[in-house]
Amino acid sequence: MRSCKNALSAFIERRDVEDLLDAYEYADRVIADLSEDIELFYDLAARYCSMRMYRQLGWVHRIRRATFS
Repeated sequence: MRSCKNALSAFIERRDVEDLLDAYEYADRVIADLSEDIELFYDLAARYCSMRMYRQLGWVHRIRRATFS
């Protein structure tokens, strides 16, 4: 993020198109990294919810078996 800001500042200061392209590349990398992290968190949340549901259903099944036996 800091690299993007520095490249934009350099573009404003020198009016060099290369600095603007660098800023775009840095910003694109930041967005790609954040997208990967968001996807990872969604996967972790889904696994956690599945695990909790499996455990909850396991307890319900055991309770029902014990109650009706």
